[in-house]
Amino acid sequence: MRAYYASVLGISPEAGEAEIKSAYRRMVKKFHPDINPQPNAQERFLEIKKAYDYLLAFPYAAFTGAENRSQTAEAKRAEERNKKRDMRRQRADAMRKQKEVEEAEIWEKFKKSKGIWILVFVVMVAYFVIMGACIKNIDDYPYENVKNPELGLFGSVVVMFAFSYLMYRFYRFIRS
Repeated sequence: MRAYYASVLGISPEAGEAEIKSAYRRMVKKFHPDINPQPNAQERFLEIKKAYDYLLAFPYAAFTGAENRSQTAEAKRAEERNKKRDMRRQRADAMRKQKEVEEAEIWEKFKKSKGIWILVFVVMVAYFVIMGACIKNIDDYPYENVKNPELGLFGSVVVMFAFSYLMYRFYRFIRS
């Protein structure tokens, strides 16, 4: 079948895609019904189109055995989709890495600026205000007119430990 369609285009059955396209363009210019006034030009043109479609859909591959067959058009499309997907994934990874580098540079600039010290000052002031309130609450024990004064005491201790842990995490964050 391939040999027949190749002969329609005037090329060898082993011709590659570029040679098929070139022969097709040459034959179309010669046999297009709008250009060629012969009565059989339209049938010849349709035959050329059919040969072109077949040869592109089933490219030539040398057969060395039953397992070595030419790729179908669907297999080629699937391979192209996979290549495009891989290229998109590589681009996304490259963009993600670039963004991480930019964020790291911004963080390094921020760590060297006055902004980090302002942030540390604000956090430390908040820490001492909360700790002071908790210590004042503990110092006022036992509370007057309170049914469960231990609950207030326990709450203050929990808040102190929780906020101390948050300060430790903030310190680790600043150091990283």
